[in-house]
Amino acid sequence: MILGVCTTIDNYRAVAQLGYDFIELSGYEVAHMSEPEINEATALLKRQGIPCLAINAYCREELPIVGSGFNPDNIRIYAALVSARAARLGAKTLGIGSPAARQLPAGYSNELADNQMRQFLSITAQEAAKHDLWVLYEPLNPHICQYGLSTAHGVDLVRSVGEANVGLVLDYHHMAITSEAMEDLGFAIPLTRHLHINHVGGDNRKHYMTETDLPSAVNFLAAARRLGYRGTLSVEAECEDSGFAQDAGHTLQVLRKALKQIDATEPKENER
Repeated sequence: MILGVCTTIDNYRAVAQLGYDFIELSGYEVAHMSEPEINEATALLKRQGIPCLAINAYCREELPIVGSGFNPDNIRIYAALVSARAARLGAKTLGIGSPAARQLPAGYSNELADNQMRQFLSITAQEAAKHDLWVLYEPLNPHICQYGLSTAHGVDLVRSVGEANVGLVLDYHHMAITSEAMEDLGFAIPLTRHLHINHVGGDNRKHYMTETDLPSAVNFLAAARRLGYRGTLSVEAECEDSGFAQDAGHTLQVLRKALKQIDATEPKENER
C-alpha cells in the first residue's frame, strides 16, 4: 500500500526524508498560492521526486458547498483553479471533506442540501475531468458539521451524481466517531479510491498515531484489504507540540508495522 501524509508544502522536505511515498496537500493552500509559489512548489516536487498524489481540505467556509450561500458560479471558478493547479502538482484525486463549507442552519431542508451537493460534485467533477482527476466525496461526523454523516449516504450521493470520475474517500476518524467498522462497508469499497487514517482522541480531534494504535491500524487496514481495497492511504492529523517530523515519523513506523503484520498473516499465493 502506498503511504502518504497530509501536510503543507513547507513540510515537504521532511516528508521526503521520513520516507513517505507521497504528500497530500490542502486544496485551500493550493488555491491561495501565488503563481510564483505554485511554480516553486511544482519545481520542488520534480527535484525531490516525492509526488503530490492527492488533495485534501478542498475548501473552507468562503465557498459553501451546501447551505444558504451555495453559488454554482463560484463553485465552478474555484474548481477550475484547484483542478488545474492540482494537476500541475501531479495529483490524481481531489478529496471533498471541508466541514466548514458544509454547515447548515437549523431546519434546513435535507432534500435541498442533497440537491446542492449533487450539483457541487457534478460541477467540480466536470472541471476535474479536464485534468484526469477524481473527485472523492468524504462522509464526515456530527461533531464538525451537520451534513453528510454516514458512508451509506455518501454512496447514494456518489451513485446519483452521474459523473464517471466521482468516488469516495473514507476516513478512519469519522468512521470511529459514527461507529462504522470497515468490515461492514463492503458496499462502499468499489467506489472508494483513497483512505485517511489517524488516532481518534477523546477530544474528537485527529491526532498522529503511536504504538498504542497498532492493533486498530491492523484491524482497519486488514479489513480494507479483505474487501478488495488496493488504493492509497494517507495520514491526516493535526500537528502537536512535538512537531510534524517527530509525529509523522512515529506514525509511519506504526503503519509499516501494521502492514508487515498483515502481510505475515495473509496466505501465500501457492497456499490458496
